[in-house]
Order: sequence, then C-alpha cells, then structure tokens
Amino acid sequence: MRSYDALRQYLQKQTDRIVVISFAKIASIIGESLPGSACDHDAWWNSSGHSHARKWEESGYKAINIKSNRLHKQMEFMQFNPDLSKHKKDGFQKASTVEINIQADDLSDTVSLASQDASPASSSLVKKLILDFFEALSTQGIDVYNEFSLQHELGVFLRSNLVGYKVQFERNVSYFYVSSKTIKKEIDIAVFLPDRSELYAIELKYPRNGQHPEQMFSFVKDIKFMEELKKNGFTNTYAVTLVSDKLFYEGVSVSDIYRYFRYEYSVYGRITKPTGKKDEVIVLDGVHNFEWKQLPDGQKFYIIEV
Repeated sequence: MRSYDALRQYLQKQTDRIVVISFAKIASIIGESLPGSACDHDAWWNSSGHSHARKWEESGYKAINIKSNRLHKQMEFMQFNPDLSKHKKDGFQKASTVEINIQADDLSDTVSLASQDASPASSSLVKKLILDFFEALSTQGIDVYNEFSLQHELGVFLRSNLVGYKVQFERNVSYFYVSSKTIKKEIDIAVFLPDRSELYAIELKYPRNGQHPEQMFSFVKDIKFMEELKKNGFTNTYAVTLVSDKLFYEGVSVSDIYRYFRYEYSVYGRITKPTGKKDEVIVLDGVHNFEWKQLPDGQKFYIIEV
C-alpha cells in the first residue's frame, strides 16, 4: 500500500504558492512508482471520492492543471489553504459555501460619501457599497428581476452614495485609454473621478435560464476582463455574480468547470470552454478565491475583487 502521507509531509514543508514535482520525484518521496491510473486519468488526482488525493490536500495544496501536467509526467500543486500548510490545523477541511445573511452590522464601518466632497474612495469602500446594495435588496424592497435591472439598480445605488464620482453604464474601454486588446469591450458599470485619478469597473452576471457550464465560462470571462482592466491602470475591479439556481453552486459533478464554482470556490489557471467546439481557452493570471453569500430570499452571490 502506497503511503501518500509522505507526499503530504513533503508539501507541508513547502512555502511557495505553486510547487511542481515530477512523477519520478513523487515516486522517490512515497517510496514506489505511481500507479498507471495516475498517469492516464485526471480523476485520480481529484480529491472527490479519492482518499489518497485527500492525503496531500491535508497539507493545504491541491493538484491543478492536471491534464497538461500529467502528460508531461509531473504535477503542479497550488497552495489553497496556507493555514494548513503551516500546521495551524490538523487534517483536511473541504472548502465550503459560506451561507450568511447580509446584516447591517456587517457594514457598520462603511463610510457614506454622500455628505463628503469628492474624496478618494478606497477599494474596500466600493466593495462594501456593493455588499450594502445586496443587503438593501431585502430591507428596502429593491426589485431585481434580470441582469439589466441588476445593473441599473446597483448603478443608481452607487451614484447616490458616491458624490463627486461618475457612475456610467456600458462604457467602452477606449474611453479610459485602454489601448491593449481586452476580452470584452464594454464595462457594465464604470465608477471614476472626473480627472480619472480613480477608476473602478464592475462586471455583472445574473443568469436566469440555466445553461450552467456555459454561464460558468461567462463568469470566468468577466474575471479575465477585470484582470485586463487592472493591468491597464484601473484602481480596482469587481466581478459580481448573482444566481437563483442552486446548480451554479452545488451538484453531482465537481469536475471540469463545475469544480471552480461547486467545490473549490477558487478560479484560476487555464480554463477551456466547456461546450461546443471547446476551442476557446481563458488563462487567468491570478488565483481568485470567493464565497457564495446567502441572501434572505434564497439567492446567492459572490464578489471577486481584482
């Protein structure tokens, strides 16, 4: 019986965010060669239903980019829980959906700019105002019934709380002198000072007609767009998704694109279009962790800040 405890112990000693280990190195660590299924099947490296994979995830690392690395006889491990890798916890704890009701107390340190002149809005304040908006959906009876209404109501809410800032819809990236090619051309909500010393972008998704893998890929596209704008000088950017269908955050399948939104709650690396010709690929620069937050009406949302 192979002992993957040795691999867990090896990874626990690592400090890098990404650790790449050849199959030969893994064999030397565990004391024997990997089985054929490790070389032939992606699923072998996935902890869903595989106790051996949960062993190394106890270290705080998980296998990523499995197919491409498997073909090169190596494996890439990404640190997903630094606390575990530093021995602050004993044993693997699967990432879980955070179900909370947004309460006014959660936003007690939100400073309203309505009574101020045009002073700089910190990125944390912009995010808190987005959270405040979701709290207002239930407490103030704001109706959101499709993606356009979400965009409109959030924009109006931001404008009422950010005096001195412009809040505009569907602004083309060229307006902000973005000359490099971006995955999308128009920003759902742009928030900025007239002198453009502060620039914020918000992309919104509110899928209403299923198509779960296709819509998940559109979530990824929004995140990539936010990365591109951040590279082009935006102060901060936000990908916001609201869903009413639980299949976006839970379900039987936790492989392929589903794993990011149903199991790992982290979006990263090379992601392939899940349907059709599957010839479209998005490569994310960063690792974007998020939480599904519960609303009183049963819907859930997340905010990814870039």
